[in-house]
Amino acid sequence: MKRELLGFEKQGDKWCHNPQLTEAEAWLVDTIATYNQRPGKPLAPMEWVADFTALDARSVRELINHLIRREYHGLPIYPLPGGGGGYFVGSPDNVHLARRAVRTHLKRVITGGLKARALGASAAELGQSMVQLTLDLPGGEAREVAEEMSGLLAEAGLPVSQAAVATTLARYQKDPQRYAQEIKELAEQYGGMFLRREDLRVLLEKMAREMVERSLAELEGKAA
Repeated sequence: MKRELLGFEKQGDKWCHNPQLTEAEAWLVDTIATYNQRPGKPLAPMEWVADFTALDARSVRELINHLIRREYHGLPIYPLPGGGGGYFVGSPDNVHLARRAVRTHLKRVITGGLKARALGASAAELGQSMVQLTLDLPGGEAREVAEEMSGLLAEAGLPVSQAAVATTLARYQKDPQRYAQEIKELAEQYGGMFLRREDLRVLLEKMAREMVERSLAELEGKAA
């Protein structure tokens, strides 16, 4: 699927995402929501959605995954897999369906983990994947769970993945005011390890000026 259909625009060397829904995205959401209003058949089947939007099944899935991801749109569109499954837009009237969809996907996460273990994944890799998944969620509770899991990995001598650390730092960078305390603690504990070259240059210049000023003050004091 072309990135433009997902709201990405090329700006220089980077692709930037526009939070406003594209025509294709809005059409897909409206199609699912309209089908959900049919009496007795709230779930929009994949085949019907694909046919009505003139998209193939793979493009429909890609669009849905893009729309539900929090870093892009975070829309409450629920895919309910399995026989008789389909898509629906979440609302207070179908909370039971939303919970069912969540449980179904959690079971698939567990099944995927079991398959990964059978294929040779280590305990560290499985643990790191769970930490990564938790860190991608908003709110204090998710952070507490991630910290607890990270602590358990550390106690077992298993390192937290670099990807998990990078995700956390990226979240802090997007909202520095919200995470001011966390950033302050990291700076105090690990600031010396991540000093930028420009910051180092400024720091060295400041130290040099202070040394010169002290030396001049001492010379002036002796001359007096």
